[in-house]
Amino acid sequence: MKSHATPDYGPGYLPAASICPAPARTLRMTVDAASVTALRSFAMRCCGDAFEFMRIAACEEQGRSRVWLCVERHYAAPLCDAILRRFPSAKLAADSTRAAA
Repeated sequence: MKSHATPDYGPGYLPAASICPAPARTLRMTVDAASVTALRSFAMRCCGDAFEFMRIAACEEQGRSRVWLCVERHYAAPLCDAILRRFPSAKLAADSTRAAA
């Protein structure tokens, strides 16, 4: 019987855009560390069941966090726009804006 244990990627592992299921997109960004919980609630409220997962990691910049949001493809562009309006300090990665289009 084969084991289906999840591999241990370690603390330095950062997911690539390809980690999302095929019809989904990963939006990469940095936000103020204090805004992470509000961002998660906002994204879940905007996307509902289209929200796949969110990963958070410490950022080199003091007081900021890296965030990966995986959502269904058709939610990516509207969510990018909504996040930038709601969280003005959020900085989307260049490939996130291309993926959302």
